[in-house]
Amino acid sequence: MADQAPWAVVLGGEAERDFANIIEWTARTFGPHQAIVYAQHLKALVSVFRNGPQPAGYRARDEIGAGWCTLHLRMLGLNGRHFALYRAQDRTIQIVRILHDSMELARHVPPET
Repeated sequence: MADQAPWAVVLGGEAERDFANIIEWTARTFGPHQAIVYAQHLKALVSVFRNGPQPAGYRARDEIGAGWCTLHLRMLGLNGRHFALYRAQDRTIQIVRILHDSMELARHVPPET
């Protein structure tokens, strides 16, 4: 059986802003070198979804709505306090937020459209 094509991974507008804000804060707080390292960690978090919506360590978040999932950086063996909030449909994974693990998740879930 031939391997299937990779899944499409899309960062929503809020997730793009989250990414930029995280890297900006990291640069101000820990310096430009650490910002580069952390950006690489966040890119690894995003790219792991090219293999599908259920990488090792993902968590179904049915308590906030059907189909919602999260994946924390530490599940990839990377240092950091952020996780991706995402949904999958039709071989596309939509990352809707990248949040700090101290944030109350339910407050940052976008309303259903």
